Amino acid sequence: MNEKYLIQNGINYNEGLKRCLGKKDLYEKILKAFVKDNILTKAKKAMHEKNLTELKFCIHEIKGSSANMSLTSVYLPANEINNLLVEKKYTEEELINAFDNFSKSYSTALMAIKKALSE
Repeated sequence: MNEKYLIQNGINYNEGLKRCLGKKDLYEKILKAFVKDNILTKAKKAMHEKNLTELKFCIHEIKGSSANMSLTSVYLPANEINNLLVEKKYTEEELINAFDNFSKSYSTALMAIKKALSE
């Protein structure tokens, strides 16, 4: 795994490793599980269908898992959407913009993790 590539792409590798008690193999295993997860697809479907209950569930799951892996670039936009949904004080345009930002951040992190794991 290319740790430097993860760090260069906004993934807090050192913090994630610390959360795994310094066990590189465990952190790598967790990152591999993130790559295989299809939760973004579910979130996109929920967003498209305007199923806010399912969207909130997906975003909450992503928020938690990204925090546990120290994927700050995913956690922050997921948290923003979560807050919008919890507070129920947003326009449709605000939610769409927040989701677009989140989706791009998630996809960028996913690509970086895939590349780092392949090296």
